[in-house]
Amino acid sequence: DAADRQVQLDRLRRGTRLRAHHIGLLASNGVTRVEVVRRPRLAILSTGDELHRPEAEGSARDMMPDVNRPMLIALAQGAGAEVEDHGILPDEAGATVAKFASLQGRYDLIVTTGAVSMGGRDHLRPALIAAGGQIDGWKVALKPGKPVMFGRLGAAAVTGLPGNPFSALVGFTLFVSAQIARLRGAVPAPLFHCAGRAGFDWTREPGRAEVFPIRLGNREIDGLPVVQRLGEGASATLFPLAEADGLGFVSAETTRVSVGTPISWQPFEAGTR
Repeated sequence: DAADRQVQLDRLRRGTRLRAHHIGLLASNGVTRVEVVRRPRLAILSTGDELHRPEAEGSARDMMPDVNRPMLIALAQGAGAEVEDHGILPDEAGATVAKFASLQGRYDLIVTTGAVSMGGRDHLRPALIAAGGQIDGWKVALKPGKPVMFGRLGAAAVTGLPGNPFSALVGFTLFVSAQIARLRGAVPAPLFHCAGRAGFDWTREPGRAEVFPIRLGNREIDGLPVVQRLGEGASATLFPLAEADGLGFVSAETTRVSVGTPISWQPFEAGTR
């Protein structure tokens, strides 16, 4: 009846990403038009003279592949964004200012990696200000990923992630995915919402929350899956992710994890509600 149909339609909350089964539900209830929002427009770029540019002439020896840009593009597209690839910026202040100026008014969110710390070639923060933007926040008590930057350029949000690949992945998971969800009108998924038990011992320095790759074991403790920590805290490599099932989390005040300690974790690309 009409009441049952309305209950079904009410489940399509604002911010729902319409998929095939939603279209079928709408059609079955005689709904032929719905109000939607466009996908958020994102610009993604990397920084660093050390990154290999495939189009550049000469040898790529002693240069690094650009890991972050293709990874973040795939993550952003999977989160429902419309992404444009802006390549690799050199470590030059003038070029960075010019790039920000060229992006003005074209995007909802600009995501960069690298050049956001305090080194002599880290031009991102002053360049954003010189291009007419502003910095709203810099550095979080997080490992890896401390030197993350949040700012604005006109109507666009700007998020500067660290250059180390795992740090960039963590920054996307904690911050950029939520920004994309909000731009879509959706509710960001809760972070680290799965419960598990540690299958390892670990002593750590307090002061920063920490995110790390985890692998699920084949056994349980008190009905919860046992998780194993991978990677030993390295932020410059993604190799541990080859065996990982998701990401684990411990709070900033944690100093000791023992076998059986409760661990919060989440699978990769948890999505939005």
